[in-house]
Amino acid sequence: MGSASFNVGAMKDIIESAPATPVGAWSADAPISIDDCSVFLAYGSHDDPTIIDCVGVEIRSADFEMPPPPYFLMNATGDVIDRADIPIVVTLAEFRSLPIDGGVLEMQPAAAQVLVNIETVAWSTARTHVLGTTILGTPVEVRATPIEWSWDFGAGTQRFATTTPGGPYPNLDVSRTYVRTAASQSIGLTITWAGEYRVNGAGPWLPIAGTTTTSSASSPFDVVEAPARLVVGALDQG
Repeated sequence: MGSASFNVGAMKDIIESAPATPVGAWSADAPISIDDCSVFLAYGSHDDPTIIDCVGVEIRSADFEMPPPPYFLMNATGDVIDRADIPIVVTLAEFRSLPIDGGVLEMQPAAAQVLVNIETVAWSTARTHVLGTTILGTPVEVRATPIEWSWDFGAGTQRFATTTPGGPYPNLDVSRTYVRTAASQSIGLTITWAGEYRVNGAGPWLPIAGTTTTSSASSPFDVVEAPARLVVGALDQG
């Protein structure tokens, strides 16, 4: 039998005269995740297959090309399956690979210096938004929702978390008062996102198992004291 190679997603080329020793590891008694090896490429007898390799990730990409018979797909319980029967699910790995918009970290005063003993206020512009992707050749919408904002004002302050993004003054939900001077400081922010998805723009939003994060930081600033000055005459009250 002649030798012919096939491109199977991101896998190595598969030779028609395949080796007798399986490359992938498989056990019907130990099903594993679709992120890893829940789908296998095999050949030979359906009752006694030779496993060539795992395609649990590759098969979900739009450019996956299935070799012709005698190759076929199996799942982790040993059943022969068709690619069209594989459920469309957004995995945590796929969610984390999407370009989630983490918004902008804003602060007041928006200056190169802030004062000790006066509140420094911060807030995030991150909001729920929808991203598009393709899984198994099918368009899928993914909705990313921020659920926690974790703040680090630095300069000896304690980190803290909120379930709201804060806002400009007079909103003090996200604020800290520096009690000592410090140079080259910045406010750090890590946002935790929950995800949901729906297929073909229809049906209910389904939850994605797990969360992802985005991180940002403010522009650098110095924490300084306001200098006291002696003046002549009464202060202008206007």
